[in-house]
Amino acid sequence: FFSSRRRHTRCREVSWARDVYKRQIGMVIYFFANSLIYLYIIQFLFALANSLLMPAGSALVADCTTKGTRTKIFTIMSIIQQLCTAIGGVAGFFIYRYLGDLYSEDVILPVIKIYASVIIVAAFLGFFIHDKRSIHSKDQIETEEILEEKRKDALILSKYKECKTFREKLSFYRTPLIIVLADFLIAFGAGISIPFLPRFFEAIYGRSISELTLIFSLAPLITAILSAIALRFAKRFGRAKAVFFLEFIAVILIFGFAFIPPFSIVLVIYILRQAFMNSGWPLINAIVMDLLPSNQRATFSAIDSLAFTAFNSISQPIGGVILNKYNKPFNFQLAFYITGSIYFIGTFFLLLIKEGNYETEEVENMNLD
Repeated sequence: FFSSRRRHTRCREVSWARDVYKRQIGMVIYFFANSLIYLYIIQFLFALANSLLMPAGSALVADCTTKGTRTKIFTIMSIIQQLCTAIGGVAGFFIYRYLGDLYSEDVILPVIKIYASVIIVAAFLGFFIHDKRSIHSKDQIETEEILEEKRKDALILSKYKECKTFREKLSFYRTPLIIVLADFLIAFGAGISIPFLPRFFEAIYGRSISELTLIFSLAPLITAILSAIALRFAKRFGRAKAVFFLEFIAVILIFGFAFIPPFSIVLVIYILRQAFMNSGWPLINAIVMDLLPSNQRATFSAIDSLAFTAFNSISQPIGGVILNKYNKPFNFQLAFYITGSIYFIGTFFLLLIKEGNYETEEVENMNLD
């Protein structure tokens, strides 16, 4: 994605296929993994593919849609994804119940192989994705709506070319950079405690593996519902304000874990926290896609995605040290307090996003003459 001089639509199509291929390799290794080194290789390939696959997909969708429709389309995509995740969680509940519901090799490995098989089949669909429906494709019929989108894209690109100094370029990229910086902090904070939530439920509340699978399938279901509500909220108050509101509530909820409340309460906290934190993704994605010229969308999305993955991975060992060093209740409390504090700082960066000119979502107000 990182070449703006190539025909970017074709470049993304090839990049998508390559990343799908990496993902398939990682899944195939699952069938032969019998030592820790294989798991490291799998995780590396899978993380690398996902970090690049999602930005390529976002850019492909953005290139096939016009401003004013992207937020809705990204929201619909997110709702479908969350609903499918919930269905997978329910299926996992019955699979674990059937296999024995134990943390043992005889139970975990068959489930991993089922998971890998589904991913491999689904990944092949990526080879059928193309850019013929892209607004910038030569084969695309130029309707009035598409011509308007092209004019807006050309104007954004001309605004970028007018930026000669570093300060001017920094101003042009102001909102995307704020979003990336906020994601850096949120990713770093998340790595300290969020990956260890299954251990939290198992160690503190004694939940079995099948119960955890069912619990983790409830959150995507509520996320799908909240994503639809967030779309209506964003139309009335603006996307940036909606995202800040959603993530600010998620920050408050993360501190709720630290009090080690009864299981019924912590279950509600977990579901709502996941829902509020993840339902803002379509809005953020649409903002970035609307702000940048088409040949830079995948670049910024890739930088954001790779940075999120890297910072999340860096902080996970920190979380592991915290959880292993102290007594059980206190180590989880400390991890949640640290995560919530870093989340709090990252979320407030979203307040710096300005609204009302070409730099944000009001692209239609730009002079197109």
